[in-house]
Amino acid sequence: MSELNIHLQEGFENDAVTVRVSGREVYRRQGVTTRTQIGLADMVVVTGFPGTVDVEIDVPTRSQRAVFPVTLPDTPYVGVSVERDGRLSHRLSSEIMGYA
Repeated sequence: MSELNIHLQEGFENDAVTVRVSGREVYRRQGVTTRTQIGLADMVVVTGFPGTVDVEIDVPTRSQRAVFPVTLPDTPYVGVSVERDGRLSHRLSSEIMGYA
């Protein structure tokens, strides 16, 4: 089974966040805040999704939503950030994301 690692990274500040993978809710939290020392707010690891999946990130506290495809097992690491202008951005990686 493929493993998908979703990391909520920069820019989160007391936000409500919901994450869905191929329509299935896998994460829902209030008060998500980035730890600025390491650039990470939270993460979720999901298994059981082969092939290409749609990842949906919803941040209603900022009226932002992003949906993007992820191909497993090629890019099992996803980093999601809130940019200075409030929009969501993401990056995909084939290698684990490190934090100081």
